[in-house]
Amino acid sequence: MASSLDDMEAYELLQIELDRSLQKYSNTLPFSKQEQASILHFLNHWIEYICFQRHMSTWKEIVAKETEESFKIWYTETFKEASFQKEPYEKILGNFQDQFNKA
Repeated sequence: MASSLDDMEAYELLQIELDRSLQKYSNTLPFSKQEQASILHFLNHWIEYICFQRHMSTWKEIVAKETEESFKIWYTETFKEASFQKEPYEKILGNFQDQFNKA
């Protein structure tokens, strides 16, 4: 980790902003605690993937279909035991990305 904001890589700054946005977003989720935990697990690992697995910081590259597909493959292979229902999670990821992009 960088010692100051000036020393931080762009993806590290993005990760901070995404984490803040996820905290706000989690307060708007109309799901049970168990469902929220699963959603937050998924979204936290999406942030980890784009920032620290791929070192991305360009929004166009982050929301590209290729990135989304490679993330889903990585997520399902990494967390084989996690329940992953493609359609609702895609919608939730899209909603989170839209909220972040509008902020």
